[in-house]
Amino acid sequence: MNTHKKQQTIITVALTVLLTVSNFATPNNNPEIWKTMQKNFAIAPHPAINQEIQKQINWHIKHPEAITEMTENAQYYLAYVLEQTSKHNLPSELALIPFIESNYDPFAKSVKGAAGIWQLMPDMASANGLTINESIDDRRDITQSTQTALKHLKYLHNKLYRRWDYAIAAYNAGEGRVRKAIKQSKESQGKISWTSFLPEQTRKYLPKILALKTIINHNQKYQIQLPHISETPFFTEIPTKKPFAFTQISEKCKIDSDLLHKLNPRWKGHSTSHEKKNTISVPSNIAFSCRKKLRKTPLFNNRWAYHKISETDTLKNIAKFYDTTVASIKKYNFLNNPSEKVTHLIIRKESKSTPILSQDKNFAEKIIADDNFGPSPLTHTVKDGETIHSIAKQHQVKTGHIAYWNQLKYPYDLKKTKHLVIWKQQNKNTSYIRYIVQPGDSIYKIAKQHKTSIHKIKTASKLTDVNNIKPNQVLTIPQ
Repeated sequence: MNTHKKQQTIITVALTVLLTVSNFATPNNNPEIWKTMQKNFAIAPHPAINQEIQKQINWHIKHPEAITEMTENAQYYLAYVLEQTSKHNLPSELALIPFIESNYDPFAKSVKGAAGIWQLMPDMASANGLTINESIDDRRDITQSTQTALKHLKYLHNKLYRRWDYAIAAYNAGEGRVRKAIKQSKESQGKISWTSFLPEQTRKYLPKILALKTIINHNQKYQIQLPHISETPFFTEIPTKKPFAFTQISEKCKIDSDLLHKLNPRWKGHSTSHEKKNTISVPSNIAFSCRKKLRKTPLFNNRWAYHKISETDTLKNIAKFYDTTVASIKKYNFLNNPSEKVTHLIIRKESKSTPILSQDKNFAEKIIADDNFGPSPLTHTVKDGETIHSIAKQHQVKTGHIAYWNQLKYPYDLKKTKHLVIWKQQNKNTSYIRYIVQPGDSIYKIAKQHKTSIHKIKTASKLTDVNNIKPNQVLTIPQ
């Protein structure tokens, strides 16, 4: 064999090996998520709900397209949720709950105020350290909401006789309601199932989840196609040390803008917040390169600037300097959010147009939302003769919520309890703006200008000395 033919043979073999290795490395060759999920199914249905489970299966047989529609959002989040159930040694049926709660839509919200794929209520979210304000709703964050929901489900499982069917029902109806249903069933000496005493919505809740489980186990039998979803999480979180506009990340990392918002649903605007440490979720296959690009992003380039605010700055002057508009600066920097402490501004240079969140107006509205701030905690000192029921009535909250917030054991004896934490929703009519103190301003002048009181500004801005405000200081003004 001559030298030329030898080289051709070597190249051909090398290419064959390379292509073979590449094929095994593609996501499509990962075991499908449904097979992984089946391994950790662990909840046996109570005989009393078998009929309702079959009704739900029959519905899916008549509507085979429903599974495809349900997984449209789940393709981005399901693998992560399933991974977490496995990590916490939980049954994988729990990963099906967001299908029923929200169709795995992180922007979903209910008329009762629940939000995110797990439909967390404000009080439970705030009690678990999640932030809800004008710029952030951590209930929509996939990782934080999932950790909170799984923690709550474990709590319910431990409280309700370590039965997952009780825990899942309680996730929908509340611990107190399920406990009452169990008691009523016992009073009938077991002749009537505990499920019969649940609200109608909850009676169908667990069967819907277990119907999905049955279809996943026997999809060929029911002739329902399960969409391919890799078991590898679709997104990866990368750390950032400064805020970024989503448009900036989209341009830098070549990510579709709408997809970027879907992977980072906690933020309600055009950029990440001005927290010292943030994480941004991006598709896993580009996470390494994107992190590298963002780390090397200069503070200034031909399209963007990262402006440090000085004492003499005004938004009008900054906008003029960068050939942009005040409205654009406000949009990118959450300047109407009183919880944000802004020392730097993200500036889109030479841009007079108002930034848009998405070409899809409905999706843009979902991102912004109109939710209020989360509830605030107050401390209730328990007095002699008070019960959890009388305290709940006094504060207009549920007894089960008080028990959950304070980790009380049933039957909630308060004799050894001195203080209780109560989470109360803020006034829904209160809104805030940020005001940058100008040279010559006094607190009296600012209060008069905004038709509010000095006391309200002092409280909202957490001022210790109202007579010692300085130019360029940022105040929170209640409206």
